Formats: sequence, C-alpha cells, structure tokens
Amino acid sequence: MGPGPINADPRVLHAMAAQLVGQYDPAMTGYMTETQAFYRTVFGTTNEHTLLVHGTARAGIEAALVSLIDGARECARLLVEEGLPEAVERHRRHGAAMLAGVQALGLDTFGDLGHKMNNVVAVVIPDGVNGDSVRGALLNDFGIEIGTSFGPLHGKVWRIGTMGYNARQDTVLTTLAALEQVLRRAGASVVGGSGVGAAYDVYADNARQDAL
Repeated sequence: MGPGPINADPRVLHAMAAQLVGQYDPAMTGYMTETQAFYRTVFGTTNEHTLLVHGTARAGIEAALVSLIDGARECARLLVEEGLPEAVERHRRHGAAMLAGVQALGLDTFGDLGHKMNNVVAVVIPDGVNGDSVRGALLNDFGIEIGTSFGPLHGKVWRIGTMGYNARQDTVLTTLAALEQVLRRAGASVVGGSGVGAAYDVYADNARQDAL
C-alpha cells in the first residue's frame, strides 16, 4: 500500500514472465506497435511517434527490456479495457475509503485535503509512536508496505497508497485492520474496528449512489 512501487496486477506479471524475444525479432515490432496504440489512448494523443521509454536506467530498447515492454503493454491494455473515467473513479472511491478509515482511527492527515490526490494519503505519525517500527511490523507481520517520507518530513509522516492494482476494497480494509492492530501494540489509542467501519460506510454510501 505504499505510494510506489506498488503491487502489480497478476496479469501484468504473467506478461512479464513470457519468453524473451530479441530486439530484431518481427514480434518485437508488433509488440511496440500495439503498445504505442494503447498509450496513444491512455494519454489522449494521435501522435504516431508515441513511444514508451524505460528512462530510469538505459533509455533504449534491448532484448533485456522486452519483458518491460510486455508489462507496459499489458498495463496499458488493462487501463484501456477498464476505461480512463472508470479508473479515476475507482481510485477516488478507494482513496476516500482509506482517508475515512485513517481519520476514524484518530490519525491526523498532512496537507490540504482539498488538494489531496486520490491515490495516496499522508498520515501524521502519532506522538510517541516510532514510525519506522510500525512500518516494519506491517511489512513483517502482514506483508503490507506503507511509505515513509523524506527530508524534513521523515519520521513525521507516513504515505499510504491506494494506487493501481491496490485500489481495491479488500486491500483497503485489510490495511486499515492491520494498521489498527500495529498501532495498538505501539501504544497508540485507537477505537477497535473504527477504521474498517468508516471505510465500510464510504463503500455503502457509494453503493447507494450507484443504485440511484
């Protein structure tokens, strides 16, 4: 549930596990053409030169990067299949549930909520609680990773993401339940079930709206 990197959709992992092909293989041209078409849709452009470049390492296309192209193609295909407005709404819905949950746990949020992104919430670490210890317990005991912060906010703020494949009801509820237990063991005062209950209320409100 960190703000990045995040869990990948199993379908993306499956695509990345496919047999590698060489950069001069005719199939590679087909993959790139299809990937370009998907990303033109994702970014709302008709530019025929749209190209996905792996720029954090070597910004080029080699056989070693074919699995990344396969993964990028599958990511774009899933997004186009879902629809951009639907993906935005999914992130809004699960982000709102996470926000309600952490607030119900008695945690303060950092920053102006009027300008909050849907896919991450910054949470002020309660006084007397070791932020890194909480993050470690979540990871070791529950397999859940939340983000730290950097610079002057390090040790003061957690970043909890609801992004991509993690923007789901089950991950939101599980994260809130785990966070409650870890906070209690760390000495923080929290109301049992409050975070999950508040998230459920958000989902119920959304369901009522959908039914109208």
